[in-house]
Amino acid sequence: MPPRKHSIAFFLIVLFLCSWHLDAGTNDGTLSRAMATSAIVETGSSEFTEHNTLTGDKAVVDGRYYTDKAPLPSWVLVPIWALARALGAEATTADGSSYATLLRLGGFIWGVLPFTFIALFLWRRSFELAQIAEHRALTVLVPMLGSFLFVYSGSLYNHLPAALFMLLATTSIAKERYMSAGLFASAALLTDTASVVLIGVQGMQLLLSRPFTSSLRFATACLVGIIITLVNNTVITGSAFTFPSAMAANYPHMTESLGFRGFSVDSLFGLTVSLYRGLFIYMPALVALILVRPLKDARAWLTDPFLLPAVALILVYSMHSTWWGGWTYGPRYITCSAVLLFAFLLEHLRPTRIAAAVVMALGCIGLFLSLAAISTLGYSLPTGIMSPLSDLVLPAVLKGHWTSHQLPVWFGVSPAVSTSLFIFVLAAGLLLIHRIDRVPRHAPLPLP
Repeated sequence: MPPRKHSIAFFLIVLFLCSWHLDAGTNDGTLSRAMATSAIVETGSSEFTEHNTLTGDKAVVDGRYYTDKAPLPSWVLVPIWALARALGAEATTADGSSYATLLRLGGFIWGVLPFTFIALFLWRRSFELAQIAEHRALTVLVPMLGSFLFVYSGSLYNHLPAALFMLLATTSIAKERYMSAGLFASAALLTDTASVVLIGVQGMQLLLSRPFTSSLRFATACLVGIIITLVNNTVITGSAFTFPSAMAANYPHMTESLGFRGFSVDSLFGLTVSLYRGLFIYMPALVALILVRPLKDARAWLTDPFLLPAVALILVYSMHSTWWGGWTYGPRYITCSAVLLFAFLLEHLRPTRIAAAVVMALGCIGLFLSLAAISTLGYSLPTGIMSPLSDLVLPAVLKGHWTSHQLPVWFGVSPAVSTSLFIFVLAAGLLLIHRIDRVPRHAPLPLP
């Protein structure tokens, strides 16, 4: 395990890299969460009827409008936004641009921090494994930066925090800490309702493969998230078992079976290997799953808490009418699957230099793509473009359409200069992290 000061240095470097691009765009999904936070601070209620025209992601109940999202991201931001308002932050208005400060705060809390903690956790976890003996930090971080996860790392979405909570829950199961696993699973459920698929599969695995008391402790802790979810449903929709998403104002298909339909091979293809939303395209390092060591038997494959739940979530979304995720870079709805599969890869990768080199090479390919996206169009890639990387992202790079959502731009630096600076900062950050990883346990930490 690395010394604490190395972990702190790793954390701060990744934190800074991810804080460079804080999203203040008026996207429907991010605005919906921010509007719920603002409404609670300003009025004491999550209803945002007065501002509802700013977002298409909303639930309508008896003519009143609420966010149709899981509640935890909005709730956690309430005390932070209340403090910001007390310190002089301007109140939000019916003008979407007035939400910029709140969106950036949300992007930091629910984008930057979860990404950084996932990277830190997996890096520290790698010291407990024999699969990666050298360059652990870069083997973990480069594939993460070279994925759609990085493109979402500065935005107020729920995908990264849900993935963090499920990673902690899954690791807790592997370490037989079932109460902790259930509490983390509760947090995931309150962050992303789709986490119920992962939690359900893991619960069945425990029931079938561990002593009954193990699944009982896990289920008892999961009740925390379930009860809070049911109470939130009751407050907003009037029914404990009617989710706000079932009353979405602009997505009528969600009113029937929450949007689920029959299984579609085309959807599965689209979520996995297509240039449209393919997991193995937008997180290329996962192609190295073909290099994992076979588990000892079929039971081991079926009871692995990382692999089967991740696959199950992908299959479930292959049955959903909005599997593509709207305007997005990569398959954002299956972010939890991506993180769990990457953790599985790190744990079971063949312990050879060639295997580690393949992971790194694939990560570098992904880094070129994610850097191109986050520096230009970000994650808002239109639904109807079937090859967004070649049709949108790369042309934007060639035309120099650099994003203004960059930290130096706030201080008057042009987007083009800021993008050039980030490439230098990214290279320097990776070099520092590589040096930290190579420093012997008791050697002094290299200064930046």
